[in-house]
Amino acid sequence: MADSDAMVRSIKSGKCIRLDNFGLLSKGTATNLMGEETLCMTQSLADEFVVVDIDAVCASIKEIFEDSRCILEAPGAMCVAAMNQIHRKARRHEAGFGGHPRITVSSSSRHRR
Repeated sequence: MADSDAMVRSIKSGKCIRLDNFGLLSKGTATNLMGEETLCMTQSLADEFVVVDIDAVCASIKEIFEDSRCILEAPGAMCVAAMNQIHRKARRHEAGFGGHPRITVSSSSRHRR
């Protein structure tokens, strides 16, 4: 989420950035301070990050509900919002997914205060 993007900020600055506050829907997915090892691994393994805003997450919750009558929690909705953003970006650049299936994996973290 754009208001809880400690990882993206940390990658850009090259050091672990502490977040004092999280966005409204980020409690299950944000951490206030990641470990140095996590930062190093992410820098070497991640090609790209997708940051979504609260409106996109809410739209994803609504989309899934309308499609399946299931209520998705915010972490799952963030994944759907990110996938939708990737799909829109790919369509604009005429680079599709090549007919490959798309999946999202949702995971949450616990944070201490």
